[in-house]
Amino acid sequence: MNRPTPDPAVVALARDVEQLRREVDQHRAEIDRAQETGDTAHRVIADLVDRVAAVADNRPVGAGNTEDGRRVGVESWLAASRPAVLDELVGWMDQVLIHYPGTADALGQCWSFHPWIVEELLALRAAWSEAYQSDRASGSRAVDWHKRHRPGVMTRVAQGTAGCSIEAHEPGGRLDVPTPRISDANRPARRT
Repeated sequence: MNRPTPDPAVVALARDVEQLRREVDQHRAEIDRAQETGDTAHRVIADLVDRVAAVADNRPVGAGNTEDGRRVGVESWLAASRPAVLDELVGWMDQVLIHYPGTADALGQCWSFHPWIVEELLALRAAWSEAYQSDRASGSRAVDWHKRHRPGVMTRVAQGTAGCSIEAHEPGGRLDVPTPRISDANRPARRT
């Protein structure tokens, strides 16, 4: 059985189409790299704008203020009055964070029993305040909070609370262990 001889014009067209497909694939990869570079540049420029404005205003770099003049900062639950900080955080979570899909599931029952999760949520609240309430609030900061900060924190929180429960933190539960202290670890032996 003889195969029909392909039309040279169709063969040439097929080669051209294949070459165009490779070029389009290459351009797609270049566009993806350019998008990543643009996203990074956007974050760097936003930070640079803040730093220049801080120098111009003679403010410490990184400091922000709310509309009523209060300083926006990152509170540490580990270093502050715990009940007051936790109450304020829960208020913000009820007002803002809980409205996002998957938040309640990610938090689980025992998020407040994990100090690092509370710290993550305090940092998320500070980023939200900076994006929405500081004198440097902007749409790009808000988008960055939605695109990068909130999803990143909530992913880590969900991973940290997965398989955990209140019972695990009760006396005798699997997480009922003394809090380790750096000062107790790796202490050199005393010479006598």
